[in-house]
Amino acid sequence: LNAADVERCLVNLRAHVAPQHEFYATFAPGASTAAGRSHARGSFYYSPDELAAIGERNGWQCNYIGDWGHPRKQVMMQFIAE
Repeated sequence: LNAADVERCLVNLRAHVAPQHEFYATFAPGASTAAGRSHARGSFYYSPDELAAIGERNGWQCNYIGDWGHPRKQVMMQFIAE
């Protein structure tokens, strides 16, 4: 997903969950490539700080989990509804 679609997802989900709801997302770490059109076969890269900033401005506490053994080296972020 591009950055606008990530933000849309977090905004919409936050509107429908109770405080303390947990959401986990994997992402490809790297220099930001958050622009462009979202596509199932597209690759988008985010820094943990960039993804956390998107979450935090939309009502989520963000915790970078990092490596969790993903076969394509994706990392994980935890989002907790505030």
